[in-house]
Amino acid sequence: MDQEKIKKALDHFENDEYVDAKEILTKEIKGGVEAHLKDKLGLKGDISFNESLEEARGKKPAFGTSDGFSYAVNIPTLDSNEFLKMPFGRQLDDSRKVGEWKKTAKKAYVGAKGKGTLPSVKKWVKENKPSEFYAKWKMDSSSWKDDSVEIFYKK
Repeated sequence: MDQEKIKKALDHFENDEYVDAKEILTKEIKGGVEAHLKDKLGLKGDISFNESLEEARGKKPAFGTSDGFSYAVNIPTLDSNEFLKMPFGRQLDDSRKVGEWKKTAKKAYVGAKGKGTLPSVKKWVKENKPSEFYAKWKMDSSSWKDDSVEIFYKK
């Protein structure tokens, strides 16, 4: 492991920049594990672990409501597809990941005129079969209902 990067992570931690510290330490630990395994197994070339244990188990998409919003989430790099149900402070890491993920995702609009938005989004996901998706919108109520929902996705 690179000691300079570890020191940088500790500096971030001391400055209350926990997300940055976590990212640096995670990368360094994964790199250290890979180097150790390559050495012990006598492997040449690059080895990497693209899936976490949770991803290997098949994390399920999440559809639901929380704090006045409806959501549909299936992004493998998130700590939890149910992150929108967590207290705000625990949502921050995943919210940042979603922002980065959306930069490379395609965007579509799910029509929901005369129908509930959540069932319309579920139907769109079933028909279009995106491998990853994210949508968050104001929840339907007796006085409010959108005609369409913006959804970000990757095939």
